[in-house]
Amino acid sequence: MYKYSLESILKQRKFIEDKLQKKMAVLNKELGDEEIRLNMENKVREQCLEELKQKQERNISMSELLLYTKFIRKITVAINKQEVIVLRAKKKVDQNRENMVDAMKNRKIIEKLKEKDWKNYSRMSSKRDQEFLNEVGISRFSQIIQ
Repeated sequence: MYKYSLESILKQRKFIEDKLQKKMAVLNKELGDEEIRLNMENKVREQCLEELKQKQERNISMSELLLYTKFIRKITVAINKQEVIVLRAKKKVDQNRENMVDAMKNRKIIEKLKEKDWKNYSRMSSKRDQEFLNEVGISRFSQIIQ
């Protein structure tokens, strides 16, 4: 009966890889959510700028102009902060991707060793079986001769 001596290590490496894949899914979702927030803030700023242009064409009061400019500044600061958040999320995704690739390489190394070990075991088992069959054949042949 074949039993791989490094099976527990292989299971542990698969577990680590699965854990990293789950983490990747979470990080990708977080990145997507942050990018959506950034896009929404950019749309709000663009809409506000468009409204301001339209109102300037129709003569806008000074107090209304100040309100628009303050809001545009405020939303621009929020956009800059959100861009930093998106960059951090991208870095986390990239780092996790690198860790996942390393984990996959480590798992594949053990799997290749397992495959080599299995081939060696199969070859040795076939050799033993063939030797046994040869012995049986020789025994029968010698019984027939006698």
